[in-house]
Amino acid sequence: MATSQAKKSAPLTPESVQTQFIDGVKQANKAAIEALNTWVESVAKATPKPQLFPAAKDMQEAATSWFKFNNEMLELQKEFALSFVQTVAPLSAES
Repeated sequence: MATSQAKKSAPLTPESVQTQFIDGVKQANKAAIEALNTWVESVAKATPKPQLFPAAKDMQEAATSWFKFNNEMLELQKEFALSFVQTVAPLSAES
């Protein structure tokens, strides 16, 4: 039965797998934020003035800085990968 369903669905491509993966991450992130929001509301009700974390502005700056660094590292890795592919191109099969 699984075979007949597989025949009816669209063929898997790298793009479709990536899209499915990204959609799954989005759903997981949304569920995590909803659960965190529920927890924050519960703690806020139970504690007069909870200060469990640094100021929100400081945390936002730290997150922004961290992602800036990661974006720079990702760009470096992309440049390396493209250089690698270009370097080994003479040994590759012709398209």
